[in-house]
Amino acid sequence: MKKIFIVVLMFLFTLNAPAQWYNRTYGVNQLTELSETQLNLALQQANRNVNTGRILTGAGVGAEVIGIALMYSGFCIFDCSPAEIARANTGAVLFLAGFVCMGVGIPIWVVNAGRRNKLEIALVNLASASYSDMYRVANPGFKQTSAPGLSLKINF
Repeated sequence: MKKIFIVVLMFLFTLNAPAQWYNRTYGVNQLTELSETQLNLALQQANRNVNTGRILTGAGVGAEVIGIALMYSGFCIFDCSPAEIARANTGAVLFLAGFVCMGVGIPIWVVNAGRRNKLEIALVNLASASYSDMYRVANPGFKQTSAPGLSLKINF
C-alpha cells in the first residue's frame, strides 16, 4: 500500500499544469500573445472585478462594525433578556458575514489590481510596438525599447 501511494505521489509531482489566467481563458502561453481586443476585454473584466472586490471589502467592514456594535449592545452577564440574547447573536452572525465578505473581497481586489496593471502595460507595449515597427521601416537606425515610457535606443 505504501509503495502504491509513493508511486502515485511521484507521478503527481511530475504533472505540470499552467496556472496563468490568460492560459486558462485564451489558451496562450504569454500575455504578449493576446490581441488588442482580447487585452481590452480582459482589462474591462479586471476593472469590474476590482470594483467588486472594493464593494465586498467595504460591505464586510460595515457589517463587522455593525456586528460589533450589536454584540456590545446585547452583551450581558446575568439575567439576560431574550431581546439582548437575540441582539448579541444577530451581531455575531453579522460580524462573521462581514469577515467572510472581507476574506473574499480583499483577494479579488488585490489580484485583479495586479492583473489590471499587467494588462495596461501589455496594451502600452502593444501600441508602442506597432508604432515602433511602423517607424522602423522609415528610420531603420531607431528602435523603441520594450519598457513603457519615454526612451530612445539607437542601434548601429
